[in-house]
Amino acid sequence: MLFYINNFLFRDIDKKEDNGGFSLIESIVSLLIFVITFSLAAPLFVAQQKSNINNEIRTGAVSLSQQVLDNLRLETSLTLGETNESSISSLGKEYSYNQFVCSDKPSFNADSSVSCNTTVDLSNPMRYILLQVEYNEETIYTVETIYTDIQ
Repeated sequence: MLFYINNFLFRDIDKKEDNGGFSLIESIVSLLIFVITFSLAAPLFVAQQKSNINNEIRTGAVSLSQQVLDNLRLETSLTLGETNESSISSLGKEYSYNQFVCSDKPSFNADSSVSCNTTVDLSNPMRYILLQVEYNEETIYTVETIYTDIQ
């Protein structure tokens, strides 16, 4: 029995096997495959990150416009004309907005400016509201709605 245990314990001592692992060429080829794969995937990661940032900015602009329009709903009399606000924080980002309250539907000019009729018509209680939310001086979100007094 002792003979079998001795043979079992020392059987690998007499054998000379080459268990050196990967060769240098195999390691370089595998590293090259990894680098090529990563370099092809890196632009996709960058594009996805940029898309996520743009979506966060747009979500903040939508949230801000909802807050502004909710505040306008609570007002009993809307002042006609243009109102500008800047440095309004929404979802951790700073926005500005242009608010137009018009007696007729506002229109966009060729230079992207807004024309807004502010003539008071007592027989027409409707007010057209246009809200443009900007981030870094670029218009991110525009919303139009109509408010009227219910009597």
